[in-house]
Amino acid sequence: MQCHASILRPRSRAGREKFWRDHLALQAQSAQSQAEYCRQNRLSRSSFSNWKKKLRASNSAPLTLVPVAVVTGHTFTSSDMKQRTKAGLSLVMANGCRIEIAIDFHSPTFERILLLAERL
Repeated sequence: MQCHASILRPRSRAGREKFWRDHLALQAQSAQSQAEYCRQNRLSRSSFSNWKKKLRASNSAPLTLVPVAVVTGHTFTSSDMKQRTKAGLSLVMANGCRIEIAIDFHSPTFERILLLAERL
């Protein structure tokens, strides 16, 4: 399947993004390799790959900043100190939930935890 729309490339950022999203979807639905699809549709293979990476990265959930209250004057018990050394960070939420984050945490998992915590 050949698409001649690749000759008329949009100039705006939103237009270019839609152009490449459409081509990525068409290539994924076709039985063609990426190289074959690009050749038939007169697309740059490097641009195709770059947009594929860029759009894949932009599909991840956006991060948002939330206000954080720092509690002072808290006296740590010995069990608090033991817990503190195990985790790189400890979050205690208003509802009493406590989230311990190790120093070598896995970012995507932490992201999912925060999204779930927002729903509480």
